[in-house]
Amino acid sequence: MRECEAKAARPPKLHNTDGDELLLTTDHFAFNPGLRGRMEAALRTIEGVVPPDDGDPGGGYDFARPGNAMHAHWDNTIVGRASVADDGLRVETNSIARADRLRGLIEEACGGLLRHRAREHADPLSKTSRRSSVVARENEPPGPEAVQALLQFKQAHYRSWLDEPVPALGGKTPRQATRTERGRAEVDLLLRTMENHEQRGAPEAVFDFAEVRRELQLPGS
Repeated sequence: MRECEAKAARPPKLHNTDGDELLLTTDHFAFNPGLRGRMEAALRTIEGVVPPDDGDPGGGYDFARPGNAMHAHWDNTIVGRASVADDGLRVETNSIARADRLRGLIEEACGGLLRHRAREHADPLSKTSRRSSVVARENEPPGPEAVQALLQFKQAHYRSWLDEPVPALGGKTPRQATRTERGRAEVDLLLRTMENHEQRGAPEAVFDFAEVRRELQLPGS
């Protein structure tokens, strides 16, 4: 049981639906305020962009592509979101690969209208996100879009975890293990350990395991 608990204590690796390791990534661009209109017009030419409504000039730009590598029934995949201020563009994605691709598309579309200033990363499972940036933003909480994305990916991760072989359960899936009394106890311990780990994470993105417990017909923690 100690080995089971030790393995459960390791934070799960989260991935987006492309299979990239989840790492909240924000790119910052600067532009001349007088060229904002031209820059936003260039953003609208990027394939898959979903611009803000005309009545919401302060709204964000979503960047989507058709289909989804993990979920065949999804019509599209949101790969990033950009928000525009008077003299800056902030682009949020959830992996380095997506950030690199989207940065390339934006710089190709906008040409010399903007300049990349900094990139910062946030570990989604850390209570005090580890950031790397020339912009000091250590005390800034993750934005609502980032929190929503993180919770969605946690939900997908733990939904898949139900039917994936777990070494700590002797290679059985959690759903298989709960068919025996001993297995139910081992799965319950795994869940309690993961729940404790979640409580040490960012409070605005704590995952609720109630749905997982209901699926496994286990009592709440």
